[in-house]
Amino acid sequence: MELRDIEIFLTLAEEPHFSRTAARLRLSPARVTQAIQKQERQVGAPLFERTNRTVRLTPVGRQLRDDLRPLHAALKDSMERARLAAQGITGTLRVGMLPVKEPDLPVGPVLFAEPRVVAVAADHELTRRGSVSLEMLADFQQAGPPEWPDYWADGYMPSHTRSGRRIERGPLVRNTEEVLALAGNGEIVNLFPAHMRRYWSRPDIAYLSVRDIDALVWRTGAENEAVRALAAVIRDLGPFAPDG
Repeated sequence: MELRDIEIFLTLAEEPHFSRTAARLRLSPARVTQAIQKQERQVGAPLFERTNRTVRLTPVGRQLRDDLRPLHAALKDSMERARLAAQGITGTLRVGMLPVKEPDLPVGPVLFAEPRVVAVAADHELTRRGSVSLEMLADFQQAGPPEWPDYWADGYMPSHTRSGRRIERGPLVRNTEEVLALAGNGEIVNLFPAHMRRYWSRPDIAYLSVRDIDALVWRTGAENEAVRALAAVIRDLGPFAPDG
């Protein structure tokens, strides 16, 4: 079975509709029909049950789909790695996000744009507002990060507002659970990425909207084709902005 025929079969199994499969693969419906008929002759059994209204896999078709999916994915990955290797792009590029100000870390394009939220106690006075500003947060303590450079801490919760008011840092914390426990008790407020609403929902915590962005940075001596390719894609497409 040729690679294109495998793609036709798997796409039809996913849709399942001959015309939509043809449109998705930019083929004619006749080409899709011919490929499926050829596969059924090779297997010796129908792969799809066809009626005037529906197309669905037979038991043999389901087995073939389940067997082919991982093989097809592995083959596509192998071809993509070979294509990248031909361009000098090899290995795995790992991306993390931290605010940085180091001489050997150039700042590239904005990689990730996600709204910020402030975690406060569910009955906190700020919950009467739909969103908050840093000026409002100056009236409350934030968590004290353990042994971070000051600019790291400022990247998550600035030490001063734009008008110059100081945002006090309170007790040192070691992890997210400790931060949320203090916030839930009303002792602190704390900035987080907006996805905290989804993954760290708690009855004693309310998340109020604030916005912020992060940029792509890399170590000067480690710049390579993979880093340059990623930076080029980000410049072309703009920062990723999740739903939060």
